[in-house]
Amino acid sequence: MIEPISSRTQARWRNAAWILVACLALAQEAIAEPYMAVRAGMRCSACHVNATGAGKRTDLGTVYSQTFLPAAILKGDGTSALSSGRLTDKVSVGGNLRLANRSVFGEGRRDSTEQSWDNSFAVTEGNLYVEMELLEDVLSLYLDETVAPGGASSREAVVMVKGLPIQGYVKAGRMLLPYGLRIWDELSFIRRRTGFNFDSQDLGMEIGAEPGPFSVAVAVSNGTQGGTDRNRAKQVSAVASYVSRHHTLGISLARNETGSDEARMYGLFGGTTLGRVTLLGEVDVLEQRVDGQEDRRAKLGDQLLAYAELNLLVRRGVNLRLAYDYDDPYRKIGEDVQDNVMAGLSIFPMQFLEVRALYRRRDGVPQLPREREDQLQLELHAFY
Repeated sequence: MIEPISSRTQARWRNAAWILVACLALAQEAIAEPYMAVRAGMRCSACHVNATGAGKRTDLGTVYSQTFLPAAILKGDGTSALSSGRLTDKVSVGGNLRLANRSVFGEGRRDSTEQSWDNSFAVTEGNLYVEMELLEDVLSLYLDETVAPGGASSREAVVMVKGLPIQGYVKAGRMLLPYGLRIWDELSFIRRRTGFNFDSQDLGMEIGAEPGPFSVAVAVSNGTQGGTDRNRAKQVSAVASYVSRHHTLGISLARNETGSDEARMYGLFGGTTLGRVTLLGEVDVLEQRVDGQEDRRAKLGDQLLAYAELNLLVRRGVNLRLAYDYDDPYRKIGEDVQDNVMAGLSIFPMQFLEVRALYRRRDGVPQLPREREDQLQLELHAFY
């Protein structure tokens, strides 16, 4: 039986509402994806339980998604249009479900009047979130369970300790690791090539702090994407950023050593807001070393990734997106560059619902025809 919301929880919601009003005095749009946080001049932790973004929404994030994000607010049969997501005083839930229809256009589009293409439906995301506060604002358990696509699996399962000095926190368990911008585009090179995406987790510990406009998060993990290891080598990844009302600037670092091989990456990311226009960008360099002859480190080739995104707030609940994605696998080798040009439209017609269309124009080397297929994706996204 679900318990009624306590007076303490009601006070929390009143406080969240006042915080929201204060934030809206500075911003007209915020929540969820990085462009929204940059547009608002807020950190990811304002709207997500994860300080580095993604996953369950905070009280502020839940309030905003039902009030100022949608183009229209529809009231249910209850006495209030707001839904808290709280089952009890200490337990709250959330979730995301994305259903996509994807059309893929093959090589025939360039050399023939007959286009080669196929079409399919897919569930691209299905996640349930549960947060249990053992000690209010101090100690909690957080679960992010993937239920689709494929079988059920744990994306995140962590213990979190909050309220440390300089707004510090510690979390340990299975987690998404900090690195770069957490854009929702798993086909983007800055997500695929770096390996820091929503499909990759690891076992370890993260320590972070958010003093003033600065934030930093450092994670130490096995470096095996969720598997156990039997060596002393560990993966280290870190993000540090500065967030002001109109600008965001950050750096990312990562290093993973497995046996005689070593992978390193480092990058810059940032964003700025100019009225209704929000710009995002990220540049990453990936380096790999393997043991060559005579046990000397041989450089395989440094990879350069770049991403740029422009978002236009057309009106409340409507966002237009243009983006460019770049990958140079080996900077010393010419004519091996791949790039994507993307155009998309996101509409939030009501609470808990997003409708999105995205066209991706892909180009690359002829030897990789699958990387040259254009895509049109129509998406229905329900979130809570």
